[in-house]
Amino acid sequence: MGRDFRSMKVVYLALLVLRAVFALKGTGYIHPDEYMQNGEITTGDFLGLHVLRTWEWDHSFPVRSIVPLLITTGAPLWLVKQCSNSSHDTTSIEPQHIFYIHRLVYLVLSYVLDYCVYHLVPGRSSRWAALVLLASSHVVLTFQVRPFSNSVEAVLLALSLLVLRRLLDTFDAKVIKDLAILGSFCVAGTFVRPTFPAFVLPIAAQALSHTYRVISSARPSPSLLKVSIYLSCLPTLASLATLVLFVAADTAYFEGDLTSPVLTPFNFLQYNLDPDNLADHGLHPRWLHLAVNLPMIIGPGMFYLLVRTLTQVLPSAWTHNQQGTKSANGPFEQTLCFVIVTSLGVLSMQPHQETRFLVPLLVPIVVLLAKSRRLENLEKQFWTIWLIFNAAVAVLFGFLHQGGVVPSLMYLHGELASSPTTNITIAYWKTYMPPRHLLGLTEQERIVRSLNVFDMAGTSKEDLLYTVIAEAHEDIYLVTPLAMHATLPEVAASCLALQQRIYPHLDLDHIPESIEAGWPDGLSLGAFTAERVCLQSALEATPIPEDTTPPS
Repeated sequence: MGRDFRSMKVVYLALLVLRAVFALKGTGYIHPDEYMQNGEITTGDFLGLHVLRTWEWDHSFPVRSIVPLLITTGAPLWLVKQCSNSSHDTTSIEPQHIFYIHRLVYLVLSYVLDYCVYHLVPGRSSRWAALVLLASSHVVLTFQVRPFSNSVEAVLLALSLLVLRRLLDTFDAKVIKDLAILGSFCVAGTFVRPTFPAFVLPIAAQALSHTYRVISSARPSPSLLKVSIYLSCLPTLASLATLVLFVAADTAYFEGDLTSPVLTPFNFLQYNLDPDNLADHGLHPRWLHLAVNLPMIIGPGMFYLLVRTLTQVLPSAWTHNQQGTKSANGPFEQTLCFVIVTSLGVLSMQPHQETRFLVPLLVPIVVLLAKSRRLENLEKQFWTIWLIFNAAVAVLFGFLHQGGVVPSLMYLHGELASSPTTNITIAYWKTYMPPRHLLGLTEQERIVRSLNVFDMAGTSKEDLLYTVIAEAHEDIYLVTPLAMHATLPEVAASCLALQQRIYPHLDLDHIPESIEAGWPDGLSLGAFTAERVCLQSALEATPIPEDTTPPS
């Protein structure tokens, strides 16, 4: 038995190192929000870099709080700038270093999940099995080490569970302090993502119920009013202080003064309650979270164990509560079940559903299975399926998926730094949105050098050529998968000179074209240069469909 524990510890430590490798070397691109909701904002504010501020940061109607960004990546960037030998020369901070800073911050934050699981799961056997499951999950290897707001939400939920566990083990008036900490977490989490209440409300309800029982039992013939006042004073003050801090910071950031309070969670909800707004981001069936996204997060084996556990714990808890008897599963286990069920139910009401929205559920699910003794003596078949599934998904999103976009920006940074030319056009076609800050140019440099970056996304070949010709002057860079370059008209493709092949780059939106291109072109991104005159001649020689018109 001791040898098994030592083996589990060795595996776990190896997985911690592997997580660092995924964080610092994994250039896979999961979703634009991992850059647009964090790095694009903090690097623009603290380093003065050329960035793209998306609609979420519109000062007239902001839906994201600036505080989580300031605490996570903003503060480290500011410290690095202050410690730089030439702090006023922001270009001295290379894009690769910025990339590492962002990833290191979230790598450290991800280890908070391990800390929480270690203290939430009793017993050596279940504890180390839970830690290995957590550390080998593709969610931790990819989502948690990237600047997603969902990653911060997951950390705050895990910490909230840890506070609840400590609170339930306390039977004196000190529970008030834990309740105050939990109140601050609830407010902070809501500003990180307004979906946080869906995860944390069962925790808050259990904490209030337990605290009321403790305070009531500590006073003879307690008055309901007095107990309620005593119970609510410190937690209310802590929650209000956190609320004031976030509102004041957001108001000062977006308004420039404190005259008109800015409530970003309210704006977020107002935006998402409009069906037309959600349609712009994609509408999904209500069952997608339960049938697809949750199994994607935890894998088929753990999904099976979760269903069995929920069907056992919830009915027994309901029966015992109806009969007034004590359930075999304690209040903490029941709360974990309600966290999972409640959050799934609330999030499934929205027609826009993405897998990353369920990232915070990983820790509650792992802890629930561990405390329900489901992780003891897991069969070899389970571990085999688990490791194959998570290894495949982790490599897919950690390295392959859109994996060339970030390295291509760093390559272009080097090209721009070594060339003093002006009037530069950079166009990305058939890729995810390029995060501008990884070009490493200040906004002032971009203006002086007359550099324009175009995210052509999925536009037609003709619109691509029209835009480049209309906007370009001297240097033209086109970044596109080699498989998509092969689909361009031959006369246009001949105008493009491949300067850099970036491998690997998996484009899941154009699988047929990638297969037709073969290996290695089908898994490569190309950085091309082009001549405007040549492209113009190619466009004139290319038949244009009747429904295609030049952009205005």
